[in-house]
Amino acid sequence: MNNIGTNKTVLGQITVKTRELQELLSTIDRRTAIPAFLIISYASLMCPAYRFDQFVSRVKQIAYLIRLLLNSDGHCEISSTEVDEITNLLNDIQALYWKIHDDGCELTEDTLTEAQKKILVAQACFANVHYNTELLYQEQELDRIKRVFMPFDKKILENEGYSVEQLVDFYIDTNRLVFERASIGVHKLLLSTHPISHSISFITEDLEESFYMPLDLYEDFLIYPHDYTLINQSLAEILLKKFSLPLENLLYEQKPIYYCQNDNPLTSKPLIEFCNGGYMLLYNIQLATAIYHYHERASYISSRSLSNSKARAVEKKSLQLLNKLEKDGQYYVNYCIASHGKEKDLLFISQGVALIVECKSNKQIEYSRDTDKAYLTIKRNFDDSIKLGLEQAKEVESAFHSGSCLNVYKKDSDKVIECIDTSKITETHILIVSQERYSLIQNNPALLLHDSEHCVPSCFCIDDLETIILTFCRFENPFKEFCAYLDSKEQLSSRTLSFDELDFAGKFLTDRDVVAECMNDNHIYKIEDNESQFFDVLYNQFNLGFDNELPILGKHKIDDMGLQLFNIGKRIGLEFSPEEEQACLDYALAKKSENNIYAIETLRYLQNDVKKIE
Repeated sequence: MNNIGTNKTVLGQITVKTRELQELLSTIDRRTAIPAFLIISYASLMCPAYRFDQFVSRVKQIAYLIRLLLNSDGHCEISSTEVDEITNLLNDIQALYWKIHDDGCELTEDTLTEAQKKILVAQACFANVHYNTELLYQEQELDRIKRVFMPFDKKILENEGYSVEQLVDFYIDTNRLVFERASIGVHKLLLSTHPISHSISFITEDLEESFYMPLDLYEDFLIYPHDYTLINQSLAEILLKKFSLPLENLLYEQKPIYYCQNDNPLTSKPLIEFCNGGYMLLYNIQLATAIYHYHERASYISSRSLSNSKARAVEKKSLQLLNKLEKDGQYYVNYCIASHGKEKDLLFISQGVALIVECKSNKQIEYSRDTDKAYLTIKRNFDDSIKLGLEQAKEVESAFHSGSCLNVYKKDSDKVIECIDTSKITETHILIVSQERYSLIQNNPALLLHDSEHCVPSCFCIDDLETIILTFCRFENPFKEFCAYLDSKEQLSSRTLSFDELDFAGKFLTDRDVVAECMNDNHIYKIEDNESQFFDVLYNQFNLGFDNELPILGKHKIDDMGLQLFNIGKRIGLEFSPEEEQACLDYALAKKSENNIYAIETLRYLQNDVKKIE
């Protein structure tokens, strides 16, 4: 079957499943169903050991579900059977979206055809937009808000009545309150082991224990304007209203509402307002992204000024990250390599290595479900960002290889800032850093480059670059390790199929020998999509290393996954703080009597400190 036939068949199946789901939800009372699914989301986030739901992409799916329920005017209490049926339908729908740009052919050869490349590009980028929620940590989004909008702080204050700092405080306070309430509510849920009227039942992963969720339990999860401490109650009321949807809001959309639609109101208003004035949050990071995108659309900030602010934010953050990696590095920002020449973004030199960095802040665009249209749109966006950055960087790289001296000029000037002795440069790497994430083509830009293009750059979303660099900073020589990573990435990029940069980075960190073996052959590799969990565990149970790391629920509460990461980290040479080692030690000692393999290995790594172990 050709791709066009597959596309039509899949879209037809999606329509059938969508109508089935909407019909099921049309009878259910949203006043109990919406908080029930929000509680499922909280419980799954905070108690992963218990199977409170089986959603593949919890945030995206629950956001879609709530949108449908807001259009429903049913009056029936939701039941455990309906929760399971709804979950299955949502997972079926999401699985179908993954097949939209699939011709049914397995990738069995080590050389991709042009048709396969086109399908991969369309599939990956479409799925990246509609398959997941935002792939970043909350500190990164708050940092982006401050970097991009602080130059417009006065305008925002004049037009909105609050400052950028107050916006950040609103998010931090909301995040704190939500987790505090959820901690209380989930604890009560775990104690609800007997069925009562109007309750939903759940079972654990090992099927040995049941839990029951009373439908009025949501009241323990509600937050109110008077709960806020970092901002005053009146401002909290304003911001809660601005970023919330009323539970009684009836959208009454007659046509089918599809999972992939970009206009889900919960993306811009992720709080739900209940009739008594309390609020529940869909997902914490969604509130931060909603705050960002609201001000991105503000009419009182010119598009040109905003674009320049985004570009400067990416450049400044890239430089700060490289300086963390190598404090003694030599760098040039907004420079030229010819008198009055074309401006370049960033050149960073250390240990005989030159990192040629070009930064792009193009706005993310919407993709089509039609493979040809999706491919053309993505290709055009790629050419205007990553490919343009590559061409700009290649001019600098060529200059390093063309003579013994490279003059660095101040932009728009004939003034020479520095004359670099290129004979001392033994390595050059091109980095294209973007504000937005481009999924597979960011990890494998060769999919959209000409076959004659021998230079494959290392492309990063700025958030992924930050996560990777902060992790490499735990090595004794982080710059050397990072350059080794770049070398592997450049050599394997055109043969790697990975939708998340952190999956490849996680594989490099934990199985470097395997990556080295791959560099010596010509096979195409699919990186497992769970390798990025390494960074999630590091973030949640240790400290990733953000300048202003927020105290989130469960921080430094080590479990088996934390001990496993600690042991891997010790094996590959990562450094841990005394506080992190102590947290691992305490948990390992508590688990030693159970013959826990991770606990035993942890104690072996820490056995030099005899007093601690005793």
